[in-house]
Amino acid sequence: MASSSTAGSAEEMKRQNRSFVLQALRKASPVSNAELARHTGLSIMSISTIIKELQAIGLVETSGSGESQGGRKPLLYQLHQQNYVISVAIHVDNIQTAKINPQGKIVQVEKKSVCGQLQQNEWAALVCDLIDQLLENSADKAEVMGIAVSAPGPVDVDTGTLLNPPNIKAIEQWEVGALLEERYRLPVVLERDANAAALGEHWFGSSEKKSSMLYVFADQGIGGGIIFQGKVYRGFLNGAGEIGHHTIDMDGPKCSCGSYGCLEALASGIAMTKKAETLQAQSEALSAEKQQITLEKIFAAAESGEPLAMQLLEESANYLGVGIANAANILNPEEIIIGGAIVHGYPAAMETISYLVNDRILYNGKEPMIIKRSQFKEEAQLVGAAAVILDHLFSNPQLLMK
Repeated sequence: MASSSTAGSAEEMKRQNRSFVLQALRKASPVSNAELARHTGLSIMSISTIIKELQAIGLVETSGSGESQGGRKPLLYQLHQQNYVISVAIHVDNIQTAKINPQGKIVQVEKKSVCGQLQQNEWAALVCDLIDQLLENSADKAEVMGIAVSAPGPVDVDTGTLLNPPNIKAIEQWEVGALLEERYRLPVVLERDANAAALGEHWFGSSEKKSSMLYVFADQGIGGGIIFQGKVYRGFLNGAGEIGHHTIDMDGPKCSCGSYGCLEALASGIAMTKKAETLQAQSEALSAEKQQITLEKIFAAAESGEPLAMQLLEESANYLGVGIANAANILNPEEIIIGGAIVHGYPAAMETISYLVNDRILYNGKEPMIIKRSQFKEEAQLVGAAAVILDHLFSNPQLLMK
């Protein structure tokens, strides 16, 4: 009779081998058993056994035949196209949910704007309502592999707890992971928004072949995510990447985190709208607005040539350039990806940021630092959350074997 340690080692080997195959299928589908063997280093026999197991539980399907190498044409396999994960993206002013397949394709999106300061139980009700809407359109709940929540930090990824995000005052110690696991009986993960978006870029965006990358989320708030050796680097207590809360101006305005002169207090969408409201009388376009000034209204005013709106956006871009250069000098990433409303709503910001970063970094390469705008717009956190839950499931395939 095998000892418990031997049995445990065998189960761990099975877990690792299934994980290797799932990750290879994600990266290279459709693919034959022989190609999977080359990608993973496993034997053809092991690959064949694992593929049959994954087919039996509906995770893998055939996808035609490959080219013959002298014998029968090999069958090609891919992750089942009907399976999907549910992504939840919590923003300061809205909640989004989406069905996303293992290739990162968004199948369906639901969105609800948030007006005013909701209480924590109201945030919970909205999240559940939006998930329920997605599930109503599902022919078979078994197609749902898991749920991921992306939210402003700080978060505790180990317990699935959204701690006390500075820009959402009503939320504190919200155990959203436990809530959703109990309600939907599915694996649930929680990740900080910029970390999720960074992994989404690495898995499904233009940064897939880079082993290190700095992602900056420039939106209502400012956040950062770090990819190191192909994985999200969270640091001690999950605090790495909070680029929005490093000091740019010691005598600057008070930030929502309680400190002063943070990048977020100077360059974020919230900072710009506050300043626009203060200077509103100086702007014909903005003073004509009878309703609250929004970031979208600042973009529209800048597009029409309004000087104050353009000044606000250029100031934001300048602060972002300096802040990102500081981070690049510390991290020395292979590339920098910038996402969020500021660079998508005001594309000229990218030129300013790129110039300042390359002007200020001590970079010993022969070429300028690669700085790109994210290919994802408002769906960045949704796609990123999908990458987070898929990474969790593919690293722990026993969760899918139940």
